[in-house]
This record gives sequence, structure tokens and C-alpha cells, in this order.
Amino acid sequence: MISVCPDARRMWPFAGRVEELEWITRRLRARGARGVVVAGEPGLGKSRLVAEAVRGVRESSGRTIRVTGTQAGAAIPLGAFAHLLPAAAPPPGDDTGSDGLPALLRWAAAALRPDVDGQPLLLVIDDAHLLDHASAALVHHLALVKGVRLMVAVRAGAPAPAPDAVVALWKDDLLPRLELAPLSESAATDVLTAALDGHVEALTVRRLYRITKGNVLWLRELVLAGLATGALTRTYGVWSWRGGLPVAGRLRELIETAIGDTDDDEREALEYMAFGEPIGDDVLADLTHAAAIERLEARRLVAGCRDGNRLLIRLAHPLYGEVVRAMCGPVRTQRIKRRLADAVETAGRTDPDGFRRDDALRVAVWRLDTGGAADPAVLTDGCRLAWASYDTGLAIRLGRAALAAGGGAEAAVALTAALGAGGGRLDLEDLLPPLSDPDTAGRLAAKYATARAYALTFAGEDPLPMLAEAAVAIEEPQWRQDVRSVSVLLGLYMGRTGAAGQVARIRAFGPPSPVTAARLATAEASVLANEGQTARCLAVVDDAVRGARRWREEDPTLLPALECARLQARMFAGDLSGAWAAAADGGRLIAERSGWDTGIAGFCGHRAQLNRLGGRIGDALAWSRDGAGRLPDGGAAFSGLCLGELAHAAALAGHVAAARRALSAAERRTLPTFRTVDFAYEHARAWVLAASGDVTGAVRAARAVADRAAALRLRGHEMFALHDVVRLGAAHLVADRLDRLADEMEGALAPVLARHAAAVVTCDPASLEVVAKQLEQFGLLLHAAEAHAHTADAYRRLGDPRRAQTAATRAWALARDCQGARTPALADLAAPGLTARQREIAHLAASGLTNREIAERLTVSIRTVANHLCGVYERLGVNDRAGLAGLLIEYDGVPAA
Repeated sequence: MISVCPDARRMWPFAGRVEELEWITRRLRARGARGVVVAGEPGLGKSRLVAEAVRGVRESSGRTIRVTGTQAGAAIPLGAFAHLLPAAAPPPGDDTGSDGLPALLRWAAAALRPDVDGQPLLLVIDDAHLLDHASAALVHHLALVKGVRLMVAVRAGAPAPAPDAVVALWKDDLLPRLELAPLSESAATDVLTAALDGHVEALTVRRLYRITKGNVLWLRELVLAGLATGALTRTYGVWSWRGGLPVAGRLRELIETAIGDTDDDEREALEYMAFGEPIGDDVLADLTHAAAIERLEARRLVAGCRDGNRLLIRLAHPLYGEVVRAMCGPVRTQRIKRRLADAVETAGRTDPDGFRRDDALRVAVWRLDTGGAADPAVLTDGCRLAWASYDTGLAIRLGRAALAAGGGAEAAVALTAALGAGGGRLDLEDLLPPLSDPDTAGRLAAKYATARAYALTFAGEDPLPMLAEAAVAIEEPQWRQDVRSVSVLLGLYMGRTGAAGQVARIRAFGPPSPVTAARLATAEASVLANEGQTARCLAVVDDAVRGARRWREEDPTLLPALECARLQARMFAGDLSGAWAAAADGGRLIAERSGWDTGIAGFCGHRAQLNRLGGRIGDALAWSRDGAGRLPDGGAAFSGLCLGELAHAAALAGHVAAARRALSAAERRTLPTFRTVDFAYEHARAWVLAASGDVTGAVRAARAVADRAAALRLRGHEMFALHDVVRLGAAHLVADRLDRLADEMEGALAPVLARHAAAVVTCDPASLEVVAKQLEQFGLLLHAAEAHAHTADAYRRLGDPRRAQTAATRAWALARDCQGARTPALADLAAPGLTARQREIAHLAASGLTNREIAERLTVSIRTVANHLCGVYERLGVNDRAGLAGLLIEYDGVPAA
């Protein structure tokens, strides 16, 4: 279901500036306050922030008057205040009175603030940098007048300096100055969520933020343009951006204004950068005039950055390029791209470091765009480079052009690799010649087999029989070894066991090529991660990644797979921060603008998984929906991961119907060729049953998942599935098995989960307390909350209600931070329920005050304080002030007063 937000312009919210608004409000309300200056570049929301601040203090401000500086009014004395001054002419002359003020200024001040009303005055000045000098002097005078407060908005970095009287407001410390920075990415998320009234895909937020650089005005106009053109749509409750940037209308006018007037040389330089950034300064100097570039740099329209020994020049803002490109006609665009291609190729031939691969890709695209006879080898190379950058759309475009230009088998292989990774079904026999063709022997036969195998795998079809046939047909040992390395890796994804032995046998054939070694390392790392051999896994991954430059273009899927192995190894060891780092590295590797939606979906699913384990259930829902939105229709790689995490998180949040739908979709769309990669959906089944009230069925399902994981030698998944049984209340069924796993797996997590099971079985609350604290240290907050709940239950069984209450309160406090999670272990938890007076006295006691000091402060009796504290101790399950201090932070979320 797709929908749009019909009235986003009217509904555009004030968000993302909470701290700045509080800062201004405090200073406006302070005793003796004179006001505030808010400075910032255009588009950062100065005027809106000032308006919100004025709205917040209006009740205590008496009269509020507003003026705005304009370029037209800057030539008229007191032009900004003309609408507020009497129609009668001011006194003639420029005599200075006894107060030192010129007559005109004294007249204007008296007119604005007549003595008869006696009300305080709030003067709001927008665009103060455009005030005429008389208006600026009047503002400066009013800043010194008792009973007047100023809210001044001024542009930072304006082309012309602000009047001296305005600058003196902050230079002479009359008013504090707030430098308004661009929105942060988290603030932009808040703004977009509020404006669109719904969840916005994280990668869409990141893309829009990167393009607008936190400029809230440009962000607003870009969103409105996206809504109008259909580039920004909502699918199943998630807003996402697909396609290009519709820079037109008001947004284009705003950016053109920001660029300003340019001469012919400056315009030409901007055009070369718009189509070719970043460009080496040497290349740009050959294309255009150095003086023009320097002028653009002085106006902050372009910027330079170092890349080794090269100085690269790029436009100062991404949207500048969009507008400059839109202003170029097709003939001029063609000429610019052709000259860029010639210049970059010439520079590459003379560069002692050789022709850079990213430059080779750009030249291929420029040659394709400018028409004419294209070299199929250049286009084929460009196809490989684009796929190595995970830009599947560009890779497919270049590959098809290479094939049409006569690129033959090499072009067909490159195109198949890019097409296959997208999960689309291919007519392989039409695209690639059969393996029996005499021209496909050796190296090319191995490339054929690899391309076909990946395409089949991403389409959900078993590639192993075809690979086996290819290995038999290829005589050269090196290329037979290459094909067998593909077979091992893809077989591992399908759930075939024995990969470690196959890796050893293939290595024994002889020294592998770099890409063959990388495939074998990826398979080995995946096996080690799933078996819980963390240190060895990380060593294999690090070694393979260090050599990536030698094989990345041959098989771009390997780098993300290695990061996934690193992520899982960290996760199964209990190192969530390390797992998050691997997820971030993988996300940067496959940038949101790359076009490889399948790969993006995979890392979205892993982020959902890590958020769920960390107890951030709402965030897990968001990331899993983002990943699911990237999946193509029907069966697709990472369906089980994304949809399984969606079902899992929805079940934990109590959204039973949504959880069932997501689980059903996961079961229907998961590919058999990604069985181990997508194993996450198996875990969800138990929690969907538990959310439906069938805890017995959930226990049975979790044990079945553990058995399937064990059969596939996925020990990390087996560990989590067994621990799910503990969390569901049947620890006695799995305690021994968890204990054995703890001996077989590296890392600190498995032993803690085993101790959790053992302590539940033996009803050992002291051990459970230790386990709960360790789970908190791991960052597994929901698991820790459940362990505290188990502690409370154990204390109750042993007849210790006070300690039971303490543990229950800690469980409740942690569960409250898990974004609405609901599990059977937490079902009976209730808030301790302190009254307002009890909470107040508790905080005072925790801060170190005696009962007498509290009584004196609150004007109550000491007995009343003591009685309230007894009630607090009883409800929270603590015995003294020391225990109270730490618990109050969890209870109220703030330190004791």
C-alpha cells in the first residue's frame, strides 16, 4: 500500500531545536535579561526558532513588536521601523539632547515605547544584518533601555557586513549570541518523522541529510518536491526515497540564489565540477581558468580536500551540482562530459601512479553518455568497477552497452554478475554461451561458472550441480580450484556441512589465486563465526580484508560477507559494540546511494537483530521494516533475516497480528540457497507463539530451532535458541545442553547464559543477580530484565519478599527502557508506584540529607519523613539510603537530587 502526505508544507513542524529553544527561553526569562542574538547561515531555521521562542515567553513580555531588515529598506533611515512610527514627521535637525541621543533616534525610541503604558516590550528583529544604520542605532539604544528585551536574528557570513551598531550587540557583550549550527542527523530524523507523520527509512534520512547538510529550509523544499513527484512515498508505513532528486521550483530558486551571479569562466568551472566532481586541481586547471576557481573558492562555492598527493576540488554543497546540471542543455552537457573524459584520460596516462580505477569508471560513464563509438573493453571494465562499488544500476547499464558494442563473453560475464546479485531471474542460456563451447576453456569457463552460480543462488536455485559439471570440464588446476571455492561458499549458505574440510582440501591443490583465497577465507570465517570460534574468525577476516584490493573487483560479494562473519562472531561472543562496528563498516561499504538494494537490506536486517538483542525493540522494528522495504517482490536473499527480525520484534512489542504476517512472509519468501544466512526467521517463530499466549508451543518451537541449528553446526544460533527456552520458563529442559555449549564456544556470553539456566533450575537468586548484572554489561537489556525477574521469583520462593521486590523493581526499570517489550518473564511486573511525596523524600534522602534536614526543608515532622521512607523502602525493596540512590536512577531516569 503506497500513500503520500498531502499537506506537508502546512504541517512542517518545529523539531530538532529543543536545546537551542530552551537556551533562548532561559535567557529571555532571566531577571534583568536584555535579550538574545541568534546567528546562522541561511536556511538553518533562525526565524522559526525566534518565533517559537517568542511564543514561549509572550505571556510575560507585555507588548511584542516585530521588524525585519530588507535590502530595499536599507537605504531609508529607520526604514525597518517605518510601519511602527507615527505618520507625523520627526523634529527637524540633528541636535543631540542632554541624553546624548540625536533627535531622530530619541523621537523613534519614544514612539516605540511610550511612557504611559508601562508594559515591558519584546522587540523581535529578523535579518538584522540588513538594517539601515539609523534602525541599527535604534536597536542598540533599546538594548540599553530597562524594560526592553530583544530577539535578534542575524545572518552569519553575509556578503556585506552587518552595521556596526548590530555587531556591537554581541561584540560589547550587551546580548549573548547563539551560533545556530546545521541540524544534526538525529534532529533531521525528528523533523522528517514529524513532518511526514510516520517512520522514515533510516537510509532515506541519511541520504536527504547528506544532500542538504542539515539545512532545514532545503530539507523542507526537497521533501515537498519528492512528495510532488512521487520520489518520496510511503509503502506499508515506511517513507522512503527512490530515484533521482527533483530539484525544481522553489528549491531550485533558493539554490540559484545561494550560488548567486557568476561570470562565464566561473559558470564553466562550476559545470565541470557538477559533472565531474571531485576533480584533481591539475585536471581542472587544464579545462578552465585558475582565477575563476579561486574566485569560487573565496565565495565558498567550491572546496578542496587532499587525497594523498592530489588536491581534489568539489562543489561546496551537493545541491549546487544538481542545479548546475539542470541548467545545462543537452549539447553543452555532451561537450562538458567529452572534455572531462579526454582530460582525465590524458592525466591518467601521465600520472606516475597510473590510471586510477575510480577515474576509469567515470571515463566509461562519460564515454557512454556522449555516444559515438564506445570501446567495449572500456565499457566492460566500467561494468566490473561499478559492480565493485555496488552500483548495480550503473553496472547493468554499462554491461548491456558493452555487450551491444561487441564485448562478447567478457561483457556477458560482467553483466551476469551485476544482474544476478540483484536477485532477478536471468535467461542464462541466452546471455552466456554453454560451458561446452570451445572458447570457454580455462579462465573464462571459471568466470562463466561463477557468474552463473551467483545468479542461480540469488534467484533461489541450487547452483552446485552446475558447478560440479564445470569443475569436471575445466582442465587447468587453478581454475578448477576457483570453481570449487565458489561451490564451497555457496554450499555453506545453503546449509551444506563439512565446509571446513572442503576448504582444506581445495587449499591442498596448490597456491590459490587472490580471489580463490578470499572465497575460501570467507567460507572459513563463516564456519568459525557460527561455531563460536571468535578469535580465529576475526583473524581470518582481518587477513582477508587487508588483501581486498587484489580481489575485490573479481567478487564484490565477499567483502560484505566477511563483515557479516565478523559481526556474527562478535555477536555470539557477547560483544555487541564490536558487532555494531562491523554493521557500521558494512553499511559504509554498501552506501545507501549504491543501488544494491539486496545488500542494503541485509545490513538493515543485521541492525534490526542487534537492536533487538540490545532491548531496543522499537528501533529493531524500524530497521527491519527498512530492510523489508528494500527487498524485491517474491523470494529474495535476506528475506528471512529482515522479515524474521520484523516478526520477532513485533512479537516482543505485542503486535501479534503484524508478527504473524511477517513470519508468514518470511517462511514464504526465504530462499533455500540462503538457509544459514536467513536463519534469523527461525528464532521468531517461538516468540510469535509466545505473544499469542501459547508458551508451551513456544518452548517446543525454540527447542526445535536449537536442534536445526545444531544439525547445521550453527552453534551461535543454537545457543540463543536454547536460551530462549530459559527465557520462556523451561530452563530445566536445556540447562545441561547450554552448559556443554559453554565449554565449546569462545567468548564470555555462552558461560553466562549457561549459568542463567543453571541458576533458574537450582533457584539460586544470588547467582541470578550476578547473571543479570553481567547481561546488563553485555548490553542485553531485555535479557537482563528477564534475569532480574527470575531473581525476584527465586527470592519469593525462598520467602524473602523485600529482596524479591528489589529485583522486581530493577526488572521493571530495565524493561521500561526496552521500548515496550513484553515477554512471559516480565508479564507480572508492575511499577512500584511511589506517590509524589514519597518520590520527593526518596530523592532528598538519596542525596545524603538526614531525616531532620528533610523535615526542615519540606516543613513536615521527622516522623512523617520516617514513615514515608519506610513506605519507599517497602515498595522498592531496599534497606537504606545507599541502595536507594542507584535504584532511583533506574526508577525515575534521573540522578537523585
